[in-house]
Order: sequence, then structure tokens, then C-alpha cells
Amino acid sequence: MITTVGTNILLDVFLPDKRFAAGSSKLLKIAYNEGALIICDIVYAELVPQFENRDMLGRTLEQINVTISSLDVNIAFLAGEKWGLYRKSGGE
Repeated sequence: MITTVGTNILLDVFLPDKRFAAGSSKLLKIAYNEGALIICDIVYAELVPQFENRDMLGRTLEQINVTISSLDVNIAFLAGEKWGLYRKSGGE
């Protein structure tokens, strides 16, 4: 399974956030054990201010085997359409 990880989860773990670090770390470990972890380029950009330099961010992401997947607007649009259909058909 591939899990897309959001900025908030990573910041909870990297900073760490006293309220959410333990829970976010646990969820990240579960996702890691189930397969690949990816982030989109937007999440990467949101992480940049928290690191001294590019190498430090890169090494940190490597340590938890996170791959960066660039956003393709055609795929994003298709995903949005599918999400809309899911919601219209009663999905939560």
C-alpha cells in the first residue's frame, strides 16, 4: 500500500508537537510498515522552513523512506472528479 503523508503529521513528528507527536508517530509507523510513504511537492515546500537547509530536509525524509511525488494537474483534476462522485453517491 502507498500512503500519502500530510504536512501536519510530519511536523508533529519532526518538531515534535507535544499534543500530537505520539499519535502522529504511531500512524506514520503503521503506514511505513504497510508500504511506501509519499509526499507531494506542496508538502515538501511546507516543510522547507523547518529545516536549516535542503540537505538536512532530504536526509530526514530519506531516514523514513519518504518519496516525493510531483503534483500533476491532470491527475489532481481526475482525483477531484472521482472524489466528487464518491461524495455525491453518499460517501463520507
